[in-house]
Amino acid sequence: MQIAKELATAAEELISIAKPKKGQIFVLGCSTSEVLGNKIGTGGSSESADKEGSAEAKTAAEFATQSTFVGWDFDGTWSMDNFHGRPVLTAIAETDYFSGEGTAESPYLIPDLATLEAFREYVNAGSGAGEYFKLTADIDMSEKYGADIGGSEVSWTPIGNDANQFKGNFDGSGHKISGLYINSTSDYQGLFGYVGEGGTVQDLGVDGTVSGSGCVGGVVGIINNGTVTSCFSTGTVQWEGSSEGDSLGGVAGYNLGTVTNCYATGDVSGWNYVGGVAGICSAVIENCWAKCALSGGRYVGGITGTGVTDSITGSGSTVSGCTSLVSITDYSQYAGAISGSGAGAETILHFMPPAKSINRVVRTLTT
Repeated sequence: MQIAKELATAAEELISIAKPKKGQIFVLGCSTSEVLGNKIGTGGSSESADKEGSAEAKTAAEFATQSTFVGWDFDGTWSMDNFHGRPVLTAIAETDYFSGEGTAESPYLIPDLATLEAFREYVNAGSGAGEYFKLTADIDMSEKYGADIGGSEVSWTPIGNDANQFKGNFDGSGHKISGLYINSTSDYQGLFGYVGEGGTVQDLGVDGTVSGSGCVGGVVGIINNGTVTSCFSTGTVQWEGSSEGDSLGGVAGYNLGTVTNCYATGDVSGWNYVGGVAGICSAVIENCWAKCALSGGRYVGGITGTGVTDSITGSGSTVSGCTSLVSITDYSQYAGAISGSGAGAETILHFMPPAKSINRVVRTLTT
């Protein structure tokens, strides 16, 4: 009863202050000083707000910024949830922006761009390893990301990075993400920046423009003991930066995992190690093709710029069942229809492309 009386009194006070007309709606907000002063609307004061132990009101933008929370432990206890714009406990990752359970039988569903962004923030905060995600619709990113979005450039931040690699399972379920825009001078650029051990990306198409320094790909920047299968890219990949840009590919910039049944049709240009499918292959590329224009300095190849020995495992690269129809418009040393060079690889299996592909490459290289 006491609460009801206090609510009625507060409502009468609000109505008397707001003086609303019939059909109008008013929105109530109050400051810390008004709450502490025990009088809404006229009781606010700086003295009241500065009282020891008082809270401090913040705007939504301030609340979504980590620097607002002075003294909080963001190295272990807290992390920022950029989707909801609030801090969350690191040990208890929130997934209420996904439907599904994150299992193979009931994956987290991604139906739109907002949820794709939430997925990115979830992964980049260190979550998602061993979990399952499924794209349920085509997504066009062009209204939010591009060179001129409301007068400003807005560049996509990749899913997964060197510190927090994507180690889950992403099923594009045959859908396409278009309008991808990345203009960066950093490494590990692509829709996915870094796919780590056990991570998989499958059945996905990507179109857009991706620029970066090193390890730059149309789908993935770098694959490190992960798998990319049944994916394609129709967008351009290019080098951007003040230093030499290495490892640029139509599908993956640097492959230390497995790439199978993929293709790329977008042009790729860089400094060294430029490939139609992968800039560098230190593992496996199987049953892939590329039809595009390539340009670079050293090591330019229709499927991979070069196949090299993995310095960690000592295993060589294998390129098999692949074909290319590429035009190499510029290079300084080492170019080929399949690989720019197989130097250092234990096994390079060059499955030769159709004669017209070879002839096209030869004509380009000799003119």
